[in-house]
Amino acid sequence: MSDPILVTTVAELRRVLKPWRKDGVALVPTMGALHDGHLSLVAAAKARTPHVAVTIFVNPTQFAPHEDFHSYPRDMEADRAKLTSAGASLIFAPTPKEMYPDGFATTLLVKGPAAGLESDFRPHFFDGVATIVAKLLIAAQPDWAAFGEKDYQQLLVVQRLVADLALPVEVIPVPIAREADGLAMSSRNAYLSPAERKVAGKLNLVMKDVIQRLKQGAGAAEAQASGAAALKEAGFDSVDYLALRDAASLAPLAQSGPPARLLAAARIGKTRLIDNFLFNPSAFAGPRASYGISPFQVLRTEGGAGPAPATTTDPASPTPAAMPPAIPWRPSCPQCQRAHPWDQDSANPGRRHAAGAPTAPIFYRKPDRTGARHRGSAVEARSAAGAPRSGL
Repeated sequence: MSDPILVTTVAELRRVLKPWRKDGVALVPTMGALHDGHLSLVAAAKARTPHVAVTIFVNPTQFAPHEDFHSYPRDMEADRAKLTSAGASLIFAPTPKEMYPDGFATTLLVKGPAAGLESDFRPHFFDGVATIVAKLLIAAQPDWAAFGEKDYQQLLVVQRLVADLALPVEVIPVPIAREADGLAMSSRNAYLSPAERKVAGKLNLVMKDVIQRLKQGAGAAEAQASGAAALKEAGFDSVDYLALRDAASLAPLAQSGPPARLLAAARIGKTRLIDNFLFNPSAFAGPRASYGISPFQVLRTEGGAGPAPATTTDPASPTPAAMPPAIPWRPSCPQCQRAHPWDQDSANPGRRHAAGAPTAPIFYRKPDRTGARHRGSAVEARSAAGAPRSGL
């Protein structure tokens, strides 16, 4: 397998990508220090196109002066070897001066899903993220861009940015990759000492316990407080937040409701860990349970009553607030005898089945440029083998 092409300037990037555009280009933005979670983003991108560009850039504008910009792990040779094995086509590794040249004076100010949670503790973070993501998308002009659901709030911010700026790119949400004990994979896990690593593995367990309490009818405030206390008892030094939020808007929830996300950030030693889990009880309530979807979201089902459990496949992706859930589940698709989200306003649901995967039917809903969903309109599947591509 050949090494990916390495470029360091926007001009080089565009020159290399130009002949690939007829087949489509996918972008995977990273800060390097790659692990299997990053490689799952590459795999999701390669499912769309053979031409996958990975960016490696530790972005200084998303770090506060007291944070770990200078100590953030960097290993270009190891990253390049991993990307070779993963089949990436290109690495874009610009210098800070290439991305922020002398006289640079523009920063994106983001609101909406950026409010609260991470912004309460890192108020600088999302403006820096939004600015660099916009620059990378404009530089590469990809058809697809893959982002992990581990940084769930960031994923919603990127989706909002793409919609608000009418950027012609499809954002691919990729489920969280986890270690054997359930710890979400992160480059910052390298900071953990052996003792800290043992404690870190309890974060996901406490969060699952909180979800269980919610399923049993506990209020959000009670479940969150008990979870925060359990994290401190487990050995975490502090808990920035443990919060049940609306999965589409990240608005606080007083009690569990569909669809929701439980999000957490906790500190141990010098390491800050984040994680999140889907909590959507009504998705399992029967064939009429409603389920919100985002632009281009893939919903997968196993059996005939709704989506697979989030703890195994985590299929839910964020839905922008302007796109309310409106798609009920109905069982027994005449093609595969499994459940699909059918359009309640049209006899033509526009469903598609992944090639070679009859047990995982997929469904797409495409918005127009205003973000409005067109019920009953023609829809094109983009991840099935040989499926036609369509822009925003």
